[in-house]
Amino acid sequence: MKKVLLTWRICLTAVLIFSCLPLAGQQAAAVDKAKEKTPVYNPDHKYTAAQLQEDSQLLRTALEEAHGGLYYYTSKKELDRQFNSIKEKLTRPMTELEFYSLVLPLIANINDGHTGLRSSKAWDDYYQKNY
Repeated sequence: MKKVLLTWRICLTAVLIFSCLPLAGQQAAAVDKAKEKTPVYNPDHKYTAAQLQEDSQLLRTALEEAHGGLYYYTSKKELDRQFNSIKEKLTRPMTELEFYSLVLPLIANINDGHTGLRSSKAWDDYYQKNY
């Protein structure tokens, strides 16, 4: 009886494995197609001033709505001053790295170890491959 159960388990396992192989092939093909469509990251790409202003406003709104201790270590007046200073500098196209460098001091000034700023995954991938 044990031999029969073992044989059935082996057969069932083999059926499951071989029935899933076409799915694995389809998934691999889908990943290959996605890679073909993904544009190559260009670190020199410049975003328009309007795009950067929109991102800056989105950052401000997200922090003000979601950060429970935004003004715990730094006053609202000081953070408003920094946001306004950033806004005044967003008058020309910039690369992702330039924008990141502009916003990072504000994030650091919040003085909260749980609040940070990360570059995009595309930039991280590019950096890992090239440096």
